[in-house]
Amino acid sequence: MAYMKDAARKTFAKKGDAVVNMNLAAVDAGINSPIRVTVPEAWKYAEEEAQDNSNLPEMIRDIVIPVNAQRGDSLPVSTFVGHEGGTFTMGTSVYEKRGIATRLPVWDPEKCISATAARMSARMRLFARIC
Repeated sequence: MAYMKDAARKTFAKKGDAVVNMNLAAVDAGINSPIRVTVPEAWKYAEEEAQDNSNLPEMIRDIVIPVNAQRGDSLPVSTFVGHEGGTFTMGTSVYEKRGIATRLPVWDPEKCISATAARMSARMRLFARIC
């Protein structure tokens, strides 16, 4: 617990005492109020449903699926011939269902300064070329 609090102090010190104290309170709350989660006994014996991967591209079938299933260490080196340096075939992300975002950002042009900055930067570059 001391390491977590030290990390919170170090991380949020520049944000002020109020922010540091809120994070220290969050550490205390996490340690002092755990919740028991009951996992059904049957989950010990859960098995994946068999899937027909024969119609998938070779890269997906032979590399992406095993790696995403945490079985990449069992792949022989020969599997990666043609993908030296970690290159992936284009379009592989369409086969991955990661669900990594719980919320998606929405662009609000009224609040966005990037577009204005980009336009100004482009104008400045154009002006520099003309002069």
